[in-house]
Amino acid sequence: MTSDPEHRRSPGSRHALPPRVPTIGNTVRRIRDERGYTRDYAAVMLLKISRSYLRDIERGRRIPGADLLELIILGYRLDSTLARHLRELRVAAVALDPTAVLARAVTGNPVLIAHLQSLNQRGELAAYIDPVWNVLACNEKFREATPGLERTGSIPVWMFSTHTKPILTDRPYELAYATASIRAITGCFRNAEQTRAVFHHLGPDTEFRATWSEDVRVVYGRDPSALMHAIHPVTGLPVTYSLTITSQSESVLLLILSPSPSPEDATSRETDG
Repeated sequence: MTSDPEHRRSPGSRHALPPRVPTIGNTVRRIRDERGYTRDYAAVMLLKISRSYLRDIERGRRIPGADLLELIILGYRLDSTLARHLRELRVAAVALDPTAVLARAVTGNPVLIAHLQSLNQRGELAAYIDPVWNVLACNEKFREATPGLERTGSIPVWMFSTHTKPILTDRPYELAYATASIRAITGCFRNAEQTRAVFHHLGPDTEFRATWSEDVRVVYGRDPSALMHAIHPVTGLPVTYSLTITSQSESVLLLILSPSPSPEDATSRETDG
């Protein structure tokens, strides 16, 4: 990779593009901007195509073929998650039923609702969600720990709301993670009404716009060892959650937040013992 300044923009000259539903065109453009490549250098030296062809791809006028897409992945030195993201964007979007339809299917299934109640009795926060992270049904402990979420039912929108400021201990990290997740999820389901709703609500949000423009990172899922640290809104005590998501069907996921003792609680028990 060359370091010749003629082939790179200075950081201050890069375009801070507003949040948009990911497409193959605007994502290739964002990655090139983030890498600092000029269009001439990227097209001619890295991809061996004309500048106008790359411009047409970035503006959504052309869809790169499979071979060219792999050349973009190689030439821009993308990691496996960004490579997966571009491959998903090149093919047709995955269809998704409206949230209301999915919610009726979940709430009308007594087995699923009984499972939520069982998890509640075990002290676990649980919710059935659609792939764009809209809550379809949840148990009482989940509802108790997420004040304000019921207003939109959208976890991404709730994450950037004022409701999470007193709750999330490491809020900047969680918002950056949420943004990377939103990028992956909405790219896959880019034609769904849920995706349009996310960008309708979050597009004007200053905090989301700033986080969106920081990088082009994409994440799929969450390692259960990546704990979420919070303050419980009812007890006011620190709590740590392990987050897991499992697929119940193509359109319904089960989100579980398993609380673990805070360091203060563990120390207190050791002292009592």
